[in-house]
Amino acid sequence: MKRAMKAVMCHEPHSLGIVDRPAPQAGDKDVLIRIRSVGLCGTDYHIFAGRHPFLQYPRVMGHELAGEIVQAPSGSALRVGQTVAVNPYLACGTCIACRKGKPNACVNIRVLGVHTDGGMCELLAVPEHAVIDATGLTLDQAAMIEFLSIGHHAVTRAALSAGARVLVCIFANAHQGRLRTQKRKPKSVAALRTRSLAPSVAIHQSAAFSAGFCRFINSTSRQSDCNSRTSTLNDSGTPGSMPGSPLTMAS
Repeated sequence: MKRAMKAVMCHEPHSLGIVDRPAPQAGDKDVLIRIRSVGLCGTDYHIFAGRHPFLQYPRVMGHELAGEIVQAPSGSALRVGQTVAVNPYLACGTCIACRKGKPNACVNIRVLGVHTDGGMCELLAVPEHAVIDATGLTLDQAAMIEFLSIGHHAVTRAALSAGARVLVCIFANAHQGRLRTQKRKPKSVAALRTRSLAPSVAIHQSAAFSAGFCRFINSTSRQSDCNSRTSTLNDSGTPGSMPGSPLTMAS
């Protein structure tokens, strides 16, 4: 008999419950992880509210994950008890995007907690290549690797240099954007709020300034308004010049 585990199931919009279900069986190339920490993302709120366009219910949510290894493939460098994070974007490895080294654009992408059940459960089996060594981090810190890596990737693509003027569009977390730009020592950083969903303007503005942004721009109504208000920015956050990065703009 398969052993059972607890999981948090979103049965339908606005309906969550703890359920018993069979624990996963790890395949030859899979790692079995005991989940210890799960972050709550805006995606999870959208799923709960019934606003996610690519989801079928019921679903076990959770894609910002950290845990400890219970079982690893034979010959793996991973070890039982090791603290790890999980890359929740499971690419097929064979489609045209994957063959070109762009697994984020995989045509068969499966995102944990969205297209397939995620980590709001006691045990999770994932391919070994989706497991990230988080030795030296706390479990809560390891669970933050996924969303912080998004900001890191954006800043890397932007190729920022010291003294650059930067505009960060806030979709969720102001601190995330500021944290990643801070290491490049930009001259001035402005925050642009582009969505009218929760949290409120006041919460976003407070978070932006506490994160070190020099200016907060609320532009959620018209794209033309957004363009006119962000086309220029000087050191103090007033009109000036703000060069853009072709790499970021083209993405």
